[in-house]
Amino acid sequence: VITPWNFPLAMITRKVGALLAAGCTAVIKPAEDTPLVAIKFLELFHESGFPEGVLNLITCSRGAAQEVGEAMCTSPLIVDISFTGSTAVGKKLMQQGSASVKKFGMELGGNAPLIVFETTNLETAIPKIVQGKLRGNGQTCVSPNRIFVHESILAEFLERLVPAVKQVKLGPTSDSTSTLGPLINEAAFKKVDGLVQSSIKQGAQLLLGGHRSTRPGTEKGYFYEPTILTSCSATSSAVCCNEIF
Repeated sequence: VITPWNFPLAMITRKVGALLAAGCTAVIKPAEDTPLVAIKFLELFHESGFPEGVLNLITCSRGAAQEVGEAMCTSPLIVDISFTGSTAVGKKLMQQGSASVKKFGMELGGNAPLIVFETTNLETAIPKIVQGKLRGNGQTCVSPNRIFVHESILAEFLERLVPAVKQVKLGPTSDSTSTLGPLINEAAFKKVDGLVQSSIKQGAQLLLGGHRSTRPGTEKGYFYEPTILTSCSATSSAVCCNEIF
């Protein structure tokens, strides 16, 4: 069981619950950014009365993640790999597990589109779009990254979207008034900024954001301003052709 960091408890329990019901044992490898949640889960699991060895845990640094993943995929003791993460890593795991004909259950990344038809009630839709996109600071697999809007309502859509996004309060989670927090780490920050800057160079128009936040309380973290790009090419813009998260 290999899980991502963004839902560190839910991703483990949804996988473990099914495999326990089927009478299986498991090895859990949580994300390098959120190992403490998995450690505490295992403590509670054993305190509840489950015997040692039913669930096992491997934590590691980011530098050792590839080695651990390969060991799990090539071990003859493991028959099934459940993985949630990026498409690139999913492909690599399948290649590593092919020699021993591993079974795989995967929930991989993507670049989720959202389509806004001309009959859409924008007063209702805009708040839901902003909420859906910025849930978990945009770091969820179901966040809409590409929004396709019917040309007949594009102007009104943007007139409503820009002020709605401007109302989002970016800040540290220690501030109870913040409605949007930081990206998970430096690598994620650089990836987002790189995709934004590349898309602008490719012809996308920047309507909002597009840079590191300078708001009070955000100077030291990986805070990226909520960003809106328009006129992106669906077939060539970096933000349209790559996994943002």
